[in-house]
Amino acid sequence: MQVGPRLTKFPGALGGGQVLS
Repeated sequence: MQVGPRLTKFPGALGGGQVLS
């Protein structure tokens, strides 16, 4: 799931814009 400008638990590794639900 990509939310655009969103900080995830692993920014960069997942593209820096994806959220793990």
